[in-house]
Amino acid sequence: TVSVLYWRSSHRSAAMALQLNLYGYATPDNARVTRILLAAEYAVVGIECHDVDALRAEDPELFRLNCHPLVAAGGPVLETPQGFLFESNAIVRYLARLGLAAGIYGVSDFEATMIDAWLDYCLSEIDPHAFTVLKMVNGYCERDDAAVADAHEAVMRGFDGLNGRLETLTFLVGERTTVADLTVFASVDMYLRFCGAEHAAPVYDRHPHVLRHYMTVLHLPTVQTVLRRIEGHGGLIPARPATSE
Repeated sequence: TVSVLYWRSSHRSAAMALQLNLYGYATPDNARVTRILLAAEYAVVGIECHDVDALRAEDPELFRLNCHPLVAAGGPVLETPQGFLFESNAIVRYLARLGLAAGIYGVSDFEATMIDAWLDYCLSEIDPHAFTVLKMVNGYCERDDAAVADAHEAVMRGFDGLNGRLETLTFLVGERTTVADLTVFASVDMYLRFCGAEHAAPVYDRHPHVLRHYMTVLHLPTVQTVLRRIEGHGGLIPARPATSE
């Protein structure tokens, strides 16, 4: 039997005609799931979060064939009427297409492609390194100080590029919130809150435009609705590290 962690819909639940099942860990330090929940809320799609371990344990071979090609993967995977989708940014794109009326995938083919570019940027230039720091700092795997330092510097380089682009922009693409903003926000939020004060501090000192964008997205009402439903998050502004001037 698969256990269910019910993800309560917001005041817009009556309008959420489509209800989907997400198998993953809705924890405050999981940027991959957070971005999916944010995209779903904007797309007016209901999500119920389930235990991915229980799904995998029921039938590992069926999981490999239908859900994720890597049986050991921790998710997330999304169950849709057509079948399962894996990889968080692919799921975000799927939800964004369902929410075209909300404008979260841009208002033109050009904007949609720019959004894709930022999703890819986050996937390649930020997330792999940020998750390395997260796992080693928090004991999810054996710590290697040299690897942590290298990964942190890679995150800083990714934030450098992001900071430069945001110098003259409020949102990454166009003039309203898109899944590009939500995806980047989730990764920055994870890094500021859960990757150690010594790694968060340089963001405050070195990336003012990243922080401005982060605060803008953090205070959006829809974003607050989602974050307050994630147990242990609350949507509050993260404490500024004492090592940051």
